[in-house]
Amino acid sequence: ILFDIIDESSRKFQLMFLRGVTMRSKTRMLFCGLLIGCYASITSPARAQDSDLPATRADSVQTAKKHLYFGNNYYKNGAYGDAETQLLKAWAYDSSNASTARHLARTYNKAEKNDEAISWYKKAIELAPTGQYTKGAYSDLATIYVYQQNTEGAIASYEALLGFDLEQDEEIKYLYSLVQLC
Repeated sequence: ILFDIIDESSRKFQLMFLRGVTMRSKTRMLFCGLLIGCYASITSPARAQDSDLPATRADSVQTAKKHLYFGNNYYKNGAYGDAETQLLKAWAYDSSNASTARHLARTYNKAEKNDEAISWYKKAIELAPTGQYTKGAYSDLATIYVYQQNTEGAIASYEALLGFDLEQDEEIKYLYSLVQLC
């Protein structure tokens, strides 16, 4: 029935167009025709729904990137609950992304959920042991461990930091932090 309506609507549009109907009427008919066409393409039984098709790895990665983007924006605006929601969705779509793990860790750190932050920093480090932000993850871990008075964890984090190629002032800062812990 719907396809008959669409065909009839399309024929009426063509006839009116040829007969010189006013531009306003043509615009209305075009708009209606587009709406009907869109509705038909959505409800067509011959077309498979997106949810019926299995997601490919590329689809999941793209969806994860969108959630990561939104989560990062929420984080920047201080909406840590919303950031957590989006970042966990990103993680559900792509659990191999160290950046997502690091953003989750930073979000939990800002929300003062230290145990969750530690767990996510460790995941980020595990996924990218030599990544661009790994040094920052170790530094944040050391800070949390110092706050929790977990001397062993802080020492391990500072020792890991000393394994990186550091500027002299960074190296001195981490060595000084180690000395203070002992």
